[in-house]
Amino acid sequence: MRFPILFAAVLAACTSTVDGADQPGQSDGAGGADDTAGVPSAGDTTPYLSASALSNDAVPAQSHVFHVVFALGPKEPSGAAIDAVVGLSDGPAANVADLGPIVRFSPSGMLDVRNGSAYEADLAFPYKAGETYQIRMDVDLGRHLYSVLVQENGGHTTSLARNYAFRTEQATVATLDNAARIVDSATGSLDKIAIDVTAQP
Repeated sequence: MRFPILFAAVLAACTSTVDGADQPGQSDGAGGADDTAGVPSAGDTTPYLSASALSNDAVPAQSHVFHVVFALGPKEPSGAAIDAVVGLSDGPAANVADLGPIVRFSPSGMLDVRNGSAYEADLAFPYKAGETYQIRMDVDLGRHLYSVLVQENGGHTTSLARNYAFRTEQATVATLDNAARIVDSATGSLDKIAIDVTAQP
């Protein structure tokens, strides 16, 4: 399965993108970063800041079924894995606990997804610094469930998670209108390339 047309539109025509950061030293119970972010335009490759910095950007408010596509580029001078997350919240996020749907670039070098109180994945998906990843979240806000698809460099699409629960603290959130990200690593960045939010008819 591929969705190159959607990603091409995100990369070429997106007018908003998200980025942010998580509270320093907050492990989130999964040994990882959490972040809050804003929405930059296509071609905006501003890297996410360190854990000491936090940023948020509004996205179109959603209260039903929708999907969001992020184009992200993890970077680290040595090529090592980073520790970063991207997610959605109701209003500006102060820390990772404010995020419901979350995808993590884990320090183990794998992409994983928040499922209630833990990070999991339906299959192992390693990521590499210097590559571009298109991450699609299909979100059902009424049921507080979401699924995640990922492409590396616009190639084959992999189903990373299916019908995972929002982070436990956000199990009853009614609206999502903010995109957030953070890098919690001592080094490295997560370049924000684009983000697109689309309501499901």
